Amino acid sequence: MLKNPTFSIWLVSIYLLVHLALLSTGLTVPIMLISLILSPFLVIWMVFTILKYGKYKSRKLSYNEPDIL
Repeated sequence: MLKNPTFSIWLVSIYLLVHLALLSTGLTVPIMLISLILSPFLVIWMVFTILKYGKYKSRKLSYNEPDIL
């Protein structure tokens, strides 16, 4: 589960949306401070999981083929 890129994307996205919702309601400062400190670590974990365990599902480019049209 922790090695699943889709799970990490959903978890971090929901976490950041909840963080923004709580920030807009103006809850207590310690809760906001803890969530603010945790967010970079979660994003780094998400990026690491995608880069290490993610699968590229499209065709590969040939040697001289440009990557944009």
